[in-house]
Amino acid sequence: MTDTLRWRRFIMGRSTGVAVQIMNDSVQFYSSKTDTVEGSVMLSNDDDSARNAEFAYSFPGRNELMLRGRWMGDSIRVTLKRFNTDRLLLVRRGFHWINEWPENE
Repeated sequence: MTDTLRWRRFIMGRSTGVAVQIMNDSVQFYSSKTDTVEGSVMLSNDDDSARNAEFAYSFPGRNELMLRGRWMGDSIRVTLKRFNTDRLLLVRRGFHWINEWPENE
């Protein structure tokens, strides 16, 4: 659990950035550039160029993404499983603003 190289989560949205959460819960942010013709994704870290990486990607299953490439000097193959965000409490319950004014003066 304290491994500073092993990924815990790979978080991507609709933008051109991703976050990699490491097993010790630290998070590293990357700019990403996807080449759908070549089937590759490039990750760039502005703070540490040694963490830049390029991966070939494929979809082995309906809710799976496989990345293959070099990471921190090692060859890796990572299989990512899609997480259903509908399971998150904030999504299920919704967000509600609470205004404590004027009781909180």
